[in-house]
Amino acid sequence: MKTNFELIPYKDSDYEFIFSTKKICYKKYVEENYGEWVDKTQYEMLDKFLAETKDKIKIIVVNGNRAGFTNGQIIDYNNYEQGNICILPQYQNRGIGTLILKDAIKKNKNKNIILQVFKQNRAQELYKRLGFEIFGETKSHYKMIFKR
Repeated sequence: MKTNFELIPYKDSDYEFIFSTKKICYKKYVEENYGEWVDKTQYEMLDKFLAETKDKIKIIVVNGNRAGFTNGQIIDYNNYEQGNICILPQYQNRGIGTLILKDAIKKNKNKNIILQVFKQNRAQELYKRLGFEIFGETKSHYKMIFKR
């Protein structure tokens, strides 16, 4: 089932939404890989993330409701890095992530698209279906690429 959505620029008023969305979507992976989720630590990491990428973050909006967020950026002449595609559970499996990735692929037609995904995250199935391949890994993540 496809869902119509829009992407709107991040505003400072979205701060708590970003934090709570990351907590809902990533807490289990953080705990499985690194131990207990500690809000204080995660807020510090969020502050660093926002300092580096605030202007690249888009809020995913479905029927006027914030459904998640995404970010991505060109990192060099040959590569675009797709950051988070973090979608609240009630909006998952509606084609939103697929459309965000297809749009990144289309807009960056001369670049490889790279991303990383927690090894336990079944979103990697979507990435493989779209043509991404694993090209590296860390203890907790697969690094994937859509090659041009």
